[in-house]
Amino acid sequence: MTAVSFAKNQINPGVAGLSISYSLMISGCLGLFLQCFIVVENSMDSAVKIIDYCYDIPKETNSAISNQLNLSDSWPLAGHISFDQVSLRYAPHLPDIIRNITLELKGGTKAGIVGRTGAGKSTMMLSLFRMIEPSTGVIKIDGIDLQHIGLSKLRSSLSIIPQESVLFEGTLRYNLDPYHIYTDNEVISALKSAALQDLVSSSYEGSIYEKVSENGSNFSIGQRGQFCVARSILKRPKVLVMDEGLS
Repeated sequence: MTAVSFAKNQINPGVAGLSISYSLMISGCLGLFLQCFIVVENSMDSAVKIIDYCYDIPKETNSAISNQLNLSDSWPLAGHISFDQVSLRYAPHLPDIIRNITLELKGGTKAGIVGRTGAGKSTMMLSLFRMIEPSTGVIKIDGIDLQHIGLSKLRSSLSIIPQESVLFEGTLRYNLDPYHIYTDNEVISALKSAALQDLVSSSYEGSIYEKVSENGSNFSIGQRGQFCVARSILKRPKVLVMDEGLS
């Protein structure tokens, strides 16, 4: 009671009200500061991932290896594929997914790999692009060990129609020919072969420079698959991998 009486006699009511107002403002500012801190912390996750990708993830083999082999721009010429006692696994400490596979596919051959989920069908496909390196054995295309071919040359020489079709934000032409290697007429011809010319003519006034939304959201799933087919037709690769792309 003495302390209350003392405060009652010493503190001006106006000062007390001002103190309470500032106290409420401080609590609101603390809440705003905490919210900003959380936003900054979440945004820094992107920086952490970039650092991980730059320094902590093992880098793939130098893509310049292909220059030493003097491979032509038209390689592979036949598309002959061979697996010789190949085993594949996703990490050194994990067991093999594929064990001692030996097979041979001649150029121009159409082959299908059938198996249950997790049998290793997609793993074999990834090994052709050297997304997974063999733990044992040798994979060759046209008699050349893939380990001796640079990644840039290897992956640009093969083509794939994946399970989930991918389109990038840009134009129709960019999605089919990002490096502008082919002419507009060749791009249109590939669209016709993939049964997409009617779509382009009716919806986009025949222009192959019309915009494609992010992830191709302005097209249906089936149409995205057709664009992947058109991309492969335009490239005319000797090795085409279809990972359930047209199922």
